[in-house]
This record gives sequence, structure tokens and C-alpha cells, in this order.
Amino acid sequence: MKKEDFLFIDFETASPVDIKTAGAWLYAKEAHVLLISYRFSTDKAQQVKTVKNFGRKPLTPRDIPDDLKKWRGPVVAHNWSFEHAIFTHCLPFLKHFADPSVYICTASTARRYGLPGALDDAARSLKLKNQKEKADGSKLINKYSKPNKNGGFNPITKEDAKKWVSYGGADVLTMEELFYTFPRLDLDAFEGPVFRLDQKLNLAGLRVDRAAVTRIKKAYELIVSRAQVEAKTLCGVEASGALTVVSPIGFTRWLENEGERVPNAQAATLDELLLKTKNTRVAAAIKLRQTLAAAGPKKLESLLSFSDLLGVVRHSFFYFGGHTGRWSGRGFQPQNLVRLVAENWQETFDALVKGIGGVDEVNSLLRGCIIPRKGNRFVVGDFSAIEARGLFYLAGCASGLAVFREGRDIYKEQAGRFYNKRADAVEKSERQIGKAQILGLGYGMGAGRFIDYARTYGVELTAPEAEAAVRMYRGGFPEVPRLWRDLETAFRLALRDGVAVVGDGFRRLAFRRSADKRFMRLTLPSGRAMYYFRPRIADGDLVVSLPRGGIQKLWGGVICENVVQAYCRDLMAASMLAADAAGLQIVGTVHDEIIAEAKTSAAKKSVAVLERCMTTPPDWARGFPLGAECAIMDRYGK
Repeated sequence: MKKEDFLFIDFETASPVDIKTAGAWLYAKEAHVLLISYRFSTDKAQQVKTVKNFGRKPLTPRDIPDDLKKWRGPVVAHNWSFEHAIFTHCLPFLKHFADPSVYICTASTARRYGLPGALDDAARSLKLKNQKEKADGSKLINKYSKPNKNGGFNPITKEDAKKWVSYGGADVLTMEELFYTFPRLDLDAFEGPVFRLDQKLNLAGLRVDRAAVTRIKKAYELIVSRAQVEAKTLCGVEASGALTVVSPIGFTRWLENEGERVPNAQAATLDELLLKTKNTRVAAAIKLRQTLAAAGPKKLESLLSFSDLLGVVRHSFFYFGGHTGRWSGRGFQPQNLVRLVAENWQETFDALVKGIGGVDEVNSLLRGCIIPRKGNRFVVGDFSAIEARGLFYLAGCASGLAVFREGRDIYKEQAGRFYNKRADAVEKSERQIGKAQILGLGYGMGAGRFIDYARTYGVELTAPEAEAAVRMYRGGFPEVPRLWRDLETAFRLALRDGVAVVGDGFRRLAFRRSADKRFMRLTLPSGRAMYYFRPRIADGDLVVSLPRGGIQKLWGGVICENVVQAYCRDLMAASMLAADAAGLQIVGTVHDEIIAEAKTSAAKKSVAVLERCMTTPPDWARGFPLGAECAIMDRYGK
């Protein structure tokens, strides 16, 4: 990469706010800057400049060097959202740095290439010349960036100040080397605009109904209190004082005394036992354990801790959170919200705060705690079976695509084949086996795993039935297993020969091994590439290195899953860009959904715009049978 003029910068800070439970934005509001480490690309090699503030005073324009105050170029940071938040709240007089569009994020680039997001881990993976010692930095942060047990901050010794200057300098040099290792993310024809839109939606944030969350939390605490009393009466306590019902070993023993022998107290095991047991005491105990172990209600505390006093929570969506480019959640983790949604949110809420209801009712209210800003309504679009459509499209499966193009119910048709009846005669409960097949068998799942997978749809299968279902799927859509084989063959050929291609036209998937053999680049029809780090053959197996260490074995089904999810992510991103260009304010994306806000008076028009954006394929996906359900909401739902 040609060296242009860039600013590389890193902050060391302290704040009474815990960044893990409040996020960078709220952390920065109460933070003070201890050290600024920076260099310009035109500076002498290895030269790092500093602004030291170990006395913890508020910084003023007089404390900032002229070269920083006068800078108007691009800013390279690792985890741009942190540096942006610090500039915005701690150095508000440096207006240039409040603009998110000036930032280039090396952490996002690292994740895009299948590397760890943490700077030190990415540097070690690439064996960069400049590396930092994570342990040294963690010691300094724990000692000086967090409040001590008295609520104050420890004075920084001269010796540790020198260590911190050295640590900050290493950060900047490592970041610069990482930056020059890869092409610029912000200049990528497809991904650059997606990254900028991610910045925009994360800064807009989501609004939390803090008043409702507070009341639901209080109701939940009463539910837990009652459950603890009932659990103690029913099951007793352990020698340690812990309730038997929450102790895996203790509860397994108690169940055995009740005549129910189980291998463990895991959720899946107990769910199955709850369906089968005729012992009312056992059923009651399992429900109590589920109440006390429920993960969903723990979101209530996160919704409060990550939102400001106006209810706004920022940076909840993690760009390139997965290898395929999909967004993941952070903060209160919107991607992991319980899918259960109250049929009538207000009625359920009113009953719960009066003491009527349990954990299921609490869970059903969680999504609805996300609300639009005053005067706005949510406009939410959800792609219909986009992965199944994407798989059939890339595989060139005409029969599967025809079902979607003609608006038929593919789940009913598949269930009809399984039960040997017409699709229009398939009952609602029977439809579930078709759904399980279409959504579960596209990436090579075998009969054994399919038994467990089908159970998540309420379908119990014998081994012969599961084997028949797998044969039926693969035989009915033979292009799909052919795609598995073609993708694995191409990956192996590219390792040997450097390049290989699967498909053509709008289904073209191109493999190219990097010259240094560190990466396998898989270019998608969108033009965006997905990367595998350190691909190789080991004992005959195709393996790649994982971002968090270790290896993953690849075969056609896994590669196919990666490709389809990445392709569908790009369809999502293209729809988001189109909606943004049409004037909609995108505030989030959860799984296959796009969440936007619109003025109440413009909501009907906006929902039509969103539907058009989500059902019009981009040029690189011509003929793709997109489908989406769009709705206007006053509270986020499903």
C-alpha cells in the first residue's frame, strides 16, 4: 500500500464507569485521559509522540500539540468507537475527531481477514515485527484505570508512567504495521459503504424504555424471591447453603431420589424430562430451576446499565462479528434477545407489575422494551427464509427456487413428501418436519444430529425416520450436495494451484490463495471477499486457523454454510444501503431483520420503501427470489 498521510492514535484512560457493563460511550462520558500516543505516517520510523496527563487533570486546548489540533486527515485507530467516544466527550474542542467518517478501524480489518480483533492477538497471528505485551498493559489498566476499593484512583508512579508510555508507543507502532498489511477497508467498493453505515447506525443507537424495564425488573425480583422460598421447601439446600435446585450435582441426586435418573442437569436434559415425567414434584422443581436459571431476565440489568438517562444505548451492533461478515451483538446483546414475544405487550406488562405471571411473561416483554424515539415509529423488515433461498440460488436448484418464486409454502411441500400426502393436506404441526428439513439439512447434517435438531421444532423422530428425511432432502435437491462437493474440491485445488472457481455468472465463487499462502480469499458475487487464515492440508484434512486459537476442519458442507451466510449477509447489507440512500434511518440489524425509525406521519410510506429495498435484488443477484415481511411497530417485536 502506498503510504499516504495518516494519523495513528491510541488513548490510555481512566473512568469510574465499568466499560464492560456500560460500554465505551458511557465510559467516555466520565473518563479522563491519562496518555495520548500518536504518530503521523510522515514521521521518522519508530517515532511516537505523547501527551502525558498522569496527574489526571481535565485537558484543555493548551495541553494539545498544534499538530493534533491542526490535523484534518484520516485517523487510524484500533476499535474506532472507543477513540471516537474519548475525543467526543473528553476533548470536545477537537471538532475534526467527532466526525466518524474520518476513522479507519484496524480491528474491523483484522476481523474481516479472519484474524482476532484484539491488537496483540492479531499481531502474534501475523508475526508482525512490532508487538505489544498484553499482560503488561492489563496490569497497568487494572492498577490505574479502574477505581480502587475506596472509590478513588491510585496515583501513578514514575516507573509505571514510563512503562505506560512504552506500552502506548508499542500499540501505535503495532497498529500502523497492521494497517499497512492489508488494503484499506474504507476504500473497498462494497464493504467501505457498509462500514460507514455501521458507524452511522451505532451512533444513532436504540432507545430503551427505562421506566418499563425498571418495573419489569422489580416484578422479576419478586418472582425469583417466591421461587427461592418454594425451591427451598420442595428440594432443600446443600451443605454449602446453596439451594439444591440450582446445584447440578445436588439436583441430579434429588431427581434420582424422586425416581427420575438423568445423566446431568443440563437444560436440554431437563426439558425432555419435563415433557415425560408424571411426577408433579419433579415437574414443579424443574420449573423452579428454570425460573432461577433463566438467562432472558438478566437482560433487564443490561438494558439499564448500557443506556443513558434518556434511554439511548449506542454501539450495540458489532461489525464483522462473525467470520462471514454478519453483525453480532454487544452491550445488551440485541442478537440474543429471547424470541418469545407477548401477543399484547401492554396487557402482559400491566398484569406482571400486578404480580400476575412468571419468567415466560418477563421474557415475552423484553423485545418490547426497545422503543422508537418520541414522535417516531419503528419500521421493521424481516427477510423470509433468506438462507434457504440463498442456498438454492447458489446451488442452481431450479425446483427449490420455483417454490419461492411461485409463492408456495416450501415447508408444507417438504412435509407432504415426508408424510406422503398433498401439501394442502399438511397440518400445522406436521409442517414442522418440513421446516426442520429445509432449514437444517442444507449443510450436510446427518441423521443423528437431525434427530436433535428436529426436536427443537417439536418433532420426535426415530433413527430410520431421520435417515429417511436426510435421504429425501438430498435426493429432492441434488444440486445442494453437489455444491458441497464442488466447494471442497475448489478449495483444495486453490491450495495446490493458487486459483479455482465454482459456478459462473451471478453464482460465481472464486478461490485464490495469497502469494504468501497465509490466506485463502473467497470472492462472492457481491465482489466482497471472505478470508480463511492459514489454510492447509493436515493428515488429509482441510484445516484453517481460528481467530481465538486452534484449528477448524473444513469440508464441503461447512464451506457451503460459510458461503451462503456470507452471501445472505451481503444481501442484507445491500438492502440496508438502499434503505439508507432512500432516506430511512437504520438503527439496527438483528439476524435477518432491518430495524429503522421513521416519523409517525411517514411510517406507512417508509414501510413501503423498506419492503421495496428488501425485495429488489442488487445487480449482482439478478433473479434472486427475495421475500420480506415488513411492519410498523411502536415497540420492537417479532
